[in-house]
This record gives sequence, C-alpha cells and structure tokens, in this order.
Amino acid sequence: MADGIDAASWYAWFTEPSFVPSAYHYILRGTFWFFMTISLLLLSPILLLLVIDLVLYFWRLSTVSKPAAHMLQAGHTTGPPKPPARSAQDGSAGIKKLN
Repeated sequence: MADGIDAASWYAWFTEPSFVPSAYHYILRGTFWFFMTISLLLLSPILLLLVIDLVLYFWRLSTVSKPAAHMLQAGHTTGPPKPPARSAQDGSAGIKKLN
C-alpha cells in the first residue's frame, strides 16, 4: 500500500509545480498557455505549407497522364514531334550556297 502512495506523490511532484504556492497556480498555467500559443502560431504556417505540399504532390502524382504501353507499341513517341527528314531531291529545303 505504501508503494502506491509513493508512486502517486512521485507523479504529483513532476506534474504539479511545488515551487509556486497553490494560490498562484493560475499564473503558471496562464504563462504556459501563453508560450504554447506563441509556439503554435510560429509552427502552424510551416506545418500548413508542409501539408499543402504533400497534398499537391500526391494530387499531381495521381493526375499526370502516363503514356500507355499500347501507344508505344503502335509507334507513338512520348517526346516532342520531330521535324520531317530532308530529302536530297528537294532543292528548296536547306540553306542555299552563295557562289
């Protein structure tokens, strides 16, 4: 039975500040909530940006269209279109030499 009382007093020693008289506990609690509010005000924009960044990342990951395998097998490319090849018979294509 004595162990239970000792454990309770040990817990109370950490949770209830004994260096402040009981009449002034409201000052200690007010100070605690003041600094807790300031810390949340400083950290909340960072956490909000982190959450928005993760949501946008997963949204873009799920909505970006990926080329289908059957399109690649049919000869479609995934890159930009290539210019038509020049033929030797076409005299108008290319740079004309000045002689």
